[in-house]
This record gives sequence, C-alpha cells and structure tokens, in this order.
Amino acid sequence: MRPPWPDVTGDCSSIIPKGNAMVYAAHTPAPPLAELVEYFWALSDVPPHARERILPSGTLELVVNLNEDEFRIYDRLHPERFRRLSGAIVSGAYGGYFVIDTLEHASVIGVHFKPGGAPAVLGIPAGALADAHADLQTLWGLGAVELRGRLCAATASERVHILEKALVDRLSRRLKRHGAVRFALEHLGLDGASVSSVAKSVQLSHRRLIELFTGEVGMTPKLFGRVRAVAFYTQNLGFGLEQSTGQVFATISRGSLRLLLSGPGSSGSRPLPDGRRQEPGGWNRIVLYVGDRASHIQALKTAGARFRNEVEVGPGGSQIQIEDPDGNPIELHEAPAVK
Repeated sequence: MRPPWPDVTGDCSSIIPKGNAMVYAAHTPAPPLAELVEYFWALSDVPPHARERILPSGTLELVVNLNEDEFRIYDRLHPERFRRLSGAIVSGAYGGYFVIDTLEHASVIGVHFKPGGAPAVLGIPAGALADAHADLQTLWGLGAVELRGRLCAATASERVHILEKALVDRLSRRLKRHGAVRFALEHLGLDGASVSSVAKSVQLSHRRLIELFTGEVGMTPKLFGRVRAVAFYTQNLGFGLEQSTGQVFATISRGSLRLLLSGPGSSGSRPLPDGRRQEPGGWNRIVLYVGDRASHIQALKTAGARFRNEVEVGPGGSQIQIEDPDGNPIELHEAPAVK
C-alpha cells in the first residue's frame, strides 16, 4: 500500500506539506534488509480528509496504524461495503487500485518492500497475497500484536528501529530469492526485452518463469510491467490514472496531455505491416514543463530514475532527459527566467 502522501526525499527525511503540520519521514535500511526493503516510512499529524484511492505500486507493503487498531478497505465497485482489518496489515501486490478510509490514519508507519523482497520477511510467497490484504497476525501470530503494542508505546524516533529489528529477526533462510526473478526484474522492458527473451536468457521455459515471478512478486511479468509504468508516471511526474484494462494497457494524463501505455500483447504494440516492431529509445520524446527543475531532478534521482544526460542550458531554457522503466525518453524543461 504505497502511501498517498509525499514521496521519499532521502534517508530519514521529514516533510512538512504546505500550510499545516503533517510530518512524513522515510528511512533507507542497511544490510541485510537493504536487498529486500526500499524504505521505511512514517506519517503523523495527518489532517482528516475523505477516502483515498491507492494506486498499485507493483510490490507489497506492511502497514501499522498507531492511532486506531483497525484499517478499513473499501470495495471499489460497491463503495458502501468495506472490510475491517486489524491495525497491523500486509497489503499484497495489487493489479488495480483500492480505497482506504483516511479518517483513521492520523498516525501510521510502514514498510515499502522491493519487488520480490517481501517473502523472505513475511514467510509466505507474494503470490499468496495477490490483490489482497491480510492481518499481520495471520502471518506472524501474537508477535504481530506485540509489535504493534511496542510501536504504539515508543517515541517517533524509536519506532523505525523497532520495526527494522523486527524484520531482521523474521528473516527466513528458507525463502531465498530465485536468480531468474532478479534477472527478470532488472531486464524486463529494457531495450524491448520480453518475457520470452528473458526466459531464454535464464534458460527457463516461458511458463516456468511466469510461475516463479508470480510467486515472488505477486503478479505476472506483464501485469508488473503495466503497474510499474503507471507508478513511475503517477508517483514521479504528476500524472493521474484514467483507465487500466487487462494486464497490458493503461491511460494516464497530466493536464491536457494523455499517454497510452501499451505493453506486449496490446494492439498498440503489434508489428507494423512491413514487419518493423515498435521499440523504446530514439530522440522523439514527450516534454514536461516544470517550474523547479532542480527539485524535480533530486526527487527523480531519489526514486532511482535513469537519466540520459546532464542539464543542458540554451536560449529557450534548460532541459534534462530521463527514461521511464521501459526506456521511453521524457524531457523535463524549465523556461528561462523572465528579465
């Protein structure tokens, strides 16, 4: 459950949003968790507001409510229906959005796992939690209740270290990450790499790679590609999700700009009549106009975005190019200062 609040800005950073005192802090773990966990996060003094739609991030989240001993997850098709869970839950890898009740979330702390990283800590395959939420007590027994009690009683500065130690103590030697899944996570989408080509590289059948990937990541490689692309644009570049269809297609927008994200198997990705296949790269790119280029660059570096060049300055302003997870180029452009 990637939090619908400020993104990470660095190790142990704090953010005070405009006009009020909501505090967001993030912490990047050291080994042995660094391989499995992207970051720990904490929110406090959250102002009450309406229910919120949480977009998928392609990975799992462990979340503890420090204010109330419950979470409410609403049915997106029937908004009046909801499922009540305890105050310590695991959010599985979702292919679509879900809805939470933010009125109860005045103070929360969580763990954002890396894709494929959760099973070694949770003790079960990620595939078992696909498109689902589970009480942490179901997985950890009374240890989950004890952990939440300790977090509630601790000071803000102590909580992340308590949670970090709890995860280290839970590390399982039985659930090791498969090398083929690591390779797939690093290479799928890059230079047009498909599931079939990755399976050939790791000497596995197409079916076996999908089976391993789904078990560790919680979704198929095709769906992961779509979720990863949507998350990149919505979390880093200010786009909103308009539509997602099946495993390989989504529409996103920013102002009047609409992008169609078409993965393998969609009509938009099919070869042209002369046999040429569409591929990322080249020099044609979308241009996003920003007001504070430096802060955008810093946020994108923190998020691990790939940069094509350094800042270039000319009479029309300054620009820098990045690539989305599939290698498509994007330019961030800042107009010259008015004299």
